[in-house]
Amino acid sequence: MENAAEALKMGAAILIFIIALTTAFSMFGLAKQTADSIIAMRDKQAYLESEEVENILYTQSSSIQTGAQAGSILSVVGGFTTRGDRVVDISDVVSTIYRYSKEKYGVTIVTQTGNVIARFDSTTEMSYMSNWNSRTTAQKNAIAKLIKDNLVNNYVSINLDRGTLEDLYELRDANNNKRYGENWRGNDETIKEKINVDLNGGTFQNLGLKYEGKKILDKITGKKIVEVTNEIDRNEYLQGDDGADTELLQQYNMPTVEIIYIVYNN
Repeated sequence: MENAAEALKMGAAILIFIIALTTAFSMFGLAKQTADSIIAMRDKQAYLESEEVENILYTQSSSIQTGAQAGSILSVVGGFTTRGDRVVDISDVVSTIYRYSKEKYGVTIVTQTGNVIARFDSTTEMSYMSNWNSRTTAQKNAIAKLIKDNLVNNYVSINLDRGTLEDLYELRDANNNKRYGENWRGNDETIKEKINVDLNGGTFQNLGLKYEGKKILDKITGKKIVEVTNEIDRNEYLQGDDGADTELLQQYNMPTVEIIYIVYNN
């Protein structure tokens, strides 16, 4: 009898535990639904990816206007153009430039006519330009075309060729002879020093070579700046019978991000 009584007590305890656990899960679910409802009521913002809203002006979820209604592609509502790209200020540009080396993306600043003001990209600096003088003319032209193709956007055609790269990365030695490449060598402190002279002007000297800053702040202050982000697909895909790439991935490589800042006079 004692064993039977203990068994009944144990069974009752297990039943109470199951009921309590079920009640707890039910309350957690109800709490989540309540929280979601409150957030939905308070947050009326609709979030869309820029590539999904071609020719759309961001206003609010209940009143989205098309680019055709808004007129110019540079019409701005809520900090976005009619093509879904951000309109930014100088602080956005500067903070992006200071992070380019650590976060491994490219930054190119251009005028509204497509002329390149400055470029920041570790691959360009250390892989392409560091041994520029030893490359053939054909190789130099191919590198310039590769970079230009990565910078295609909906606003301007960017003027970038071999001569542009040489102007951007020109160095001078002790005898004032031209050299090309980079003299900051991927070091965090020297990269910051080089960025400082690019932003404010001046000369950066290191490893017996000097570099003249681009005075970026003088050229973008008081201007409207549009930010375009391109994600470059470096993956290798299997080819079909027609020789075109299929969607079947052969080798995965990390994507390369190119950030383009287009500077308008008004």
